[in-house]
Order: sequence, then C-alpha cells, then structure tokens
Amino acid sequence: MTRDEINQVATDLYKKYNTLDPYKLCKELGYEVIHEDMPSRLRGYTNEIKRIRFIHLNNLKSELEQYISCLHEIGHNVCKHDDNIIFHSGTTLHVTSKEENEANLFIIYYLLAPYTPMDLHGLTKEQIADMIGIEKELMRLL
Repeated sequence: MTRDEINQVATDLYKKYNTLDPYKLCKELGYEVIHEDMPSRLRGYTNEIKRIRFIHLNNLKSELEQYISCLHEIGHNVCKHDDNIIFHSGTTLHVTSKEENEANLFIIYYLLAPYTPMDLHGLTKEQIADMIGIEKELMRLL
C-alpha cells in the first residue's frame, strides 16, 4: 500500500470507531486478542484460523509495548498482509521489510488521526512522537 492509502485507512478507521484504544478497535473489527507468554525478543504476531483473525501479544511486555504491538498487528491486517509475520523487539526500529514499514506507518497515522495539521504545526517529529506515545525512531518513516 502507498503512504496515502495507509493514512486513509487509518483515518477512516479512527473516524468510524472513534477510539484510539487498539483493543476496542480489535473488537469492532472482529479480531480476537490473545495475551500469552512469548520469548522476550517477540512482541506479537497475527494469524487466521477458520476466517477468524487472532492477534497474539507478549504479555511479558509493558502495557505500552502491548498497545503499540496491537496497533502494529492491526496494521498488518488492514494492509492485507498475508504472511504470519512475527513482530520482534529488535526489528521494530530498523526494519527493512515493506510489510513491517507499512504496519509501523499504520501506527503513526492511526495515532495522528485525531489531530489536525494546525495541531501539529511547528512541532518537531520528536515532539509528535512524544505526544502520541511512540518511539522517536519510528518517525523516520514520515
């Protein structure tokens, strides 16, 4: 997907469901969220069984990491990624995969959806990252 398409999908989802809570969004989209123990290097993954989408999150991670990981996995689903891509802690900031970059862009655009360009005027990428609660390094995608 293009950046504009990802932005449009993220904005449309926010407008339709009026929530930044990824767990509420999962419920609205019909995704089942499973919190489970995983190796520390893993944040989460998504899969589908009998047309039911599952998002698996590492419950050993912080609430914020699980929140961001959930949005990342939603990004894979709404960007129509067919692969069962496992979200590794070590690859979040330095991904080269097109699918991983798209899922990370979804996080940014979704969390920016409530804001107008005027709200963001004059802010640096680092300030915006702090405002929406994401790692500053993800802003390199914009």
